[in-house]
Amino acid sequence: MLDTLGIGAVAQVIYTAMQDHPVAGVAELVALVDISEQEVRAALDELVSLELLRHSREPGRCFSPVPLAIALPALMRR
Repeated sequence: MLDTLGIGAVAQVIYTAMQDHPVAGVAELVALVDISEQEVRAALDELVSLELLRHSREPGRCFSPVPLAIALPALMRR
């Protein structure tokens, strides 16, 4: 579904992984989805730019996934 909004396949995989593993960092995401660190970082950048991830205020977490129900209306307006 997210591909119809212009979200790349790797970014979709990372978004899903972060929803399932919200405290996962880059190294953990690399291991979880079996893609390169560079691809994970690029996907994180894409997700932040699309406002599907935000910088977390919680200790030990870099990013926090924005629930799709909240992010979807803004994505559809783009």
